[in-house]
Formats: sequence, C-alpha cells, structure tokens
Amino acid sequence: MKYKGLDIKRIRESMNLTQTDFGKMLGVGLRSVQNWESEDRNISDTARLLLESKLNHELSSQKLTLKKQGISFTDFEVIDWVVKNKERLKQESEYFKLWLADEINQGVNQELTRLGIEIEYKYRSKKNE
Repeated sequence: MKYKGLDIKRIRESMNLTQTDFGKMLGVGLRSVQNWESEDRNISDTARLLLESKLNHELSSQKLTLKKQGISFTDFEVIDWVVKNKERLKQESEYFKLWLADEINQGVNQELTRLGIEIEYKYRSKKNE
C-alpha cells in the first residue's frame, strides 16, 4: 500500500506516538518521519513493511482486550500467561470440578429434603464383598 503524508501522520497519531518515537519504532530518524508527513519524501519499502507489520499486530492485539479491575490485557498477554501457568490451571481445574460436584450434590440434597425425600446412601467397599 502506498502511504501519503497525511496517512502516515494519522497512523502515528492513532498510535499516540511522537514523530521521534514513531521513527524509533521504524528504525529511522525524526527527519525521515517529518519528510514523510510533509510529503517531501516517500516512505521506504522497508519502513512501509515494518509499519504494516506493526499495524497488523496492533489490529490483532485489539481483537481481544480483557479488562479486569481497570487493567487491560491483550490476547498475546493472556496467551503468554496461560502458557506460563498451564500446570497451575490444570490443578485449579481439578479443584473446580470437585467443588462443582460438591455444590451439585448439596443442591440435590437440599431439594430432596425440601420435597421430603430421604435417600439412604450405602457405600460398599471391595473388602466387604
């Protein structure tokens, strides 16, 4: 894609970057960014490809942003956290399953009691058989 000076300026401003920071991101100096924005020069193919790569990353990062207590997480940060904590998550998943089974059992028992139905639980161990 061919970028005009105004396009580059809008992109830079939408990223909340100064001309200096935008240039650093693309590996060029302040003067290059100023020349692109004033249309004194065209953006180089290398800088354009890097910019497009950054824009694609920005767009994919914006696809999923989770907010919890005022803190935002991009999809990449969430994926990174899950990978780093997968063993802990497996353990917590097992605890959750046990908790859920217990909650369901308690709910069933409460409903049976409310209906006046008693169930006698008989546990047989292999030793008694």
